[in-house]
Amino acid sequence: MIPEENINKSLDLIDNCNNSSNHLFIIKFRIPKDNTFRTYDKLRGEIIFDLNLIEDPIIIKSDGFPTYHFANVIDDYLMKISHVIRGEEWLPSLPKHILLYQSFGWSPPQFIHLPLLLNPDKSKLSKRQGDVDVDAFLKKGYLKEAIINFIALLGWHPNNDNEIFNSDELINNFSIKRIQKSGAIFDIKKLDWMNSQYIKKLSIKELLDISSDFIRNDFDISDREKLIKVFTFIKDRINKLSDVTDLLSPFYENISILDNNILDCINDGVSQNIIKYWLKNLLLIDNMDKESIDLLIQQTSKKLQVSGKQIFFPLRAVLYGKLQGPDLYTIISILGIPESIIRFKKYI
Repeated sequence: MIPEENINKSLDLIDNCNNSSNHLFIIKFRIPKDNTFRTYDKLRGEIIFDLNLIEDPIIIKSDGFPTYHFANVIDDYLMKISHVIRGEEWLPSLPKHILLYQSFGWSPPQFIHLPLLLNPDKSKLSKRQGDVDVDAFLKKGYLKEAIINFIALLGWHPNNDNEIFNSDELINNFSIKRIQKSGAIFDIKKLDWMNSQYIKKLSIKELLDISSDFIRNDFDISDREKLIKVFTFIKDRINKLSDVTDLLSPFYENISILDNNILDCINDGVSQNIIKYWLKNLLLIDNMDKESIDLLIQQTSKKLQVSGKQIFFPLRAVLYGKLQGPDLYTIISILGIPESIIRFKKYI
């Protein structure tokens, strides 16, 4: 323990440094040499340090300000911190901090050093390799509940196979003894999947409310009924809210087909006959429902001697802009017959 007179001398020296126009001094903390230091980590058990390998750390800089090592110990003591939970990169600093506590005659808190978060290539997660701060993920449309759930499972696992937890369930299930010691891979695909599970649980109204900032301003979403139909369709296809614009585009943007494979599909004679047939017969439908579209598909098959992809690919391409996508009824019920007619005419 530091004698009180030595503490007073140190404080006087700090004051002198602060009052001096030219700060020439630093204060170091002397590490006892020729000794080993044993301490305990609640996750890793007993840890032994060779103090000969640890340099005397600077605790007061030449500008009179304390370094992190010194300020951290003082601040945690004054705040009566009982547990310090931090990343394993702080393990080398552990003996410095505990020795500082002991020098003041204070009982150190309990320490837990968590495993590092790693990129898929096992390198340490870093801002240099992309966004790793919470705010960036929120701006991309990840829900805060999903982020908390995902982070909780980085380096920790429950005693069952569950992966989706709300906050109360995490609190009730979490235990330090189930934290792993090895690094945890930050798998963005896993986060996407987890976020999609939270989105699926939302009502359409809730999803519309939180998606408003992710809808392009030039989309005319004034038709509330159409908007609800679109979101009912895309809800199970959203991984993050920033996906919303791309998923809305086929229903709110003029279709411009530039892909040569799709153009070839809709320009051949058979496809053109199918598109013309649908253009003519859609105009005859009074009350559009799934049965009407299914019947039209059957009539097309019988009349033009075509089936399956021969029908669906060209019609979906001119209505939706892609060969793969929702069924014809879903597309037409969202677009409405007048808009569907316009899109058919564009590619005849």
